Amino acid sequence: MKSYSLLSKFNHISGTTHEPIRALVSVQYPELSTWHQIKTSFSSMFKKQRAAYLALTDNHLVHIQTVGEDILKTKKYTLNELHEIKFGVKNGTEQMKYSTVSFSVKEGKKYSKHAHEFTIFPSLFFSNLEYSKNLAEIEQMTEMRQLLLSKLGEVQEKSKKTFA
Repeated sequence: MKSYSLLSKFNHISGTTHEPIRALVSVQYPELSTWHQIKTSFSSMFKKQRAAYLALTDNHLVHIQTVGEDILKTKKYTLNELHEIKFGVKNGTEQMKYSTVSFSVKEGKKYSKHAHEFTIFPSLFFSNLEYSKNLAEIEQMTEMRQLLLSKLGEVQEKSKKTFA
């Protein structure tokens, strides 16, 4: 599988997965708990911005929430336990549409009714929501987003065959 040099700029994230990251995308930040809201408020005084990511490894999809380079929370989903994967498009501004993905997860012997939903941004944001203007990095961001979506498509097909 292809390795992306851009991932070296995310060392603060790569240590949380305990596996090599194959693709990384920025996603819409979820609602925060009261504790995380307080922590974010203090961090914003130091110009640290919130960001959220989905990291794809060989065996997992990892949702990572950050403030600056500090990791707030991670949630790991085993690829083999993803079920009912759905892809969609969400309207942003007049000219912008965002890819979306949702799935349920196997909990014990049953699949959860709760759907995990993510809106995937077209650009990969660095810490503090900075973005790249470097064409080679933008190409890598696009490739990683496509890799993540195609891998989830493969998992979706495998899941359909398993439960058919």
